[in-house]
Amino acid sequence: MNEMKNKVNYTLLFQKKMKNKATQIVMVALIAVSIFAPIVNAKTAEEWNEKGVSFVKAGEYEKATECFDKAIELDPMDAEAYHNRGLAYYALAQYGRAIEDFDKAIELDPNCTEAYDHREIALSKTREKEPTQSSMTTPEKKV
Repeated sequence: MNEMKNKVNYTLLFQKKMKNKATQIVMVALIAVSIFAPIVNAKTAEEWNEKGVSFVKAGEYEKATECFDKAIELDPMDAEAYHNRGLAYYALAQYGRAIEDFDKAIELDPNCTEAYDHREIALSKTREKEPTQSSMTTPEKKV
């Protein structure tokens, strides 16, 4: 009889522990969903912009540009989204596109001093890639 009682107590204790464990798992899952759902289900320009910034920080610049594209599509007057997309293009060495976005950011928000600075840096990169006048001339043939 005592052995049976111990088995029943052990079974009840085991069930209680499992129920607590399941509750903990469910709680962790709910917390994770509440944290990551806004990132996965971005709907506003601001949310797409934030998602793009997180991709930039992760070094995933192509994905970042896609997010900034969506932010700009939703709010074409968002200077920050243009500036951020310019940064992503710069990281991809697409300096011309970066300059276009920095220009647009400046047009929309002339007080965006970072866009001026970043545009100058991108312009300097394009000047580095331009061939010099001396390298464009062909050497004279000796007869």
